[in-house]
Amino acid sequence: MPANTDHPCFIQPTNSETLIWRYMDFTKFVSLLETNSLYFCQADFFDDPFEGSVPKGNIINRSQIYDGIPEEQRDHAISQMIWQRKNMRSHTYMNCWHMNEHESAAMWKLYAATNEAVAIRTKYSSLVAALDENVFVGQVRYIDYETSTIPENNSFWPFMFKRMSFSHEREVRAVIQDLRQDMDVSGGTTIFINYEELIEKVYVAPDAPSWYFNLVEQVVNRYGHSAQVVQSSLEEQPVY
Repeated sequence: MPANTDHPCFIQPTNSETLIWRYMDFTKFVSLLETNSLYFCQADFFDDPFEGSVPKGNIINRSQIYDGIPEEQRDHAISQMIWQRKNMRSHTYMNCWHMNEHESAAMWKLYAATNEAVAIRTKYSSLVAALDENVFVGQVRYIDYETSTIPENNSFWPFMFKRMSFSHEREVRAVIQDLRQDMDVSGGTTIFINYEELIEKVYVAPDAPSWYFNLVEQVVNRYGHSAQVVQSSLEEQPVY
């Protein structure tokens, strides 16, 4: 079964064949090929401290939501909700992609800090097909956390919104939530995939030396992958 895309928290692109990218260093790329799996990072290990939080508008609305409830019960209910929302960060795992018809210079700089990096390119539909029904896939929405509100009736909602300052990421997220208390994943978990079906092209970093390009090509061939390896064109010389 493919990933779950029929969920109100996960909006879908208008065209399921749109291109998505994942930028990574060489070590992570080899790990992908070696393990046949995608790594899903635990939400509270992400750099953004706002992961799993809600906008300020939600806090303002709580006075209306809990209107008429005795103060002691209201305070208890709110504190329980806050605790549950924070706790959900350690039970939510995400694998993130950049949606774009073209490679992104900004993404190379953000997520591939050295010239020994690659970007794998695929289609949105291929990512969905590569995962199973326990994984939910959709686009992140970008809003003003100072004024906006988001729904609160599902634990997925806080993880499918980000602040406007991250809108350049045009992020697609594959998300898992697992509430098992005995699950020890040390910051993340892996999901088996068929990378032969997932990866269409492998782009080598724009300023990577020729020996590195050859190495990436050799590694792809060694693992029996048919994906085309290409050098990013972002560093090509302009013409006049």
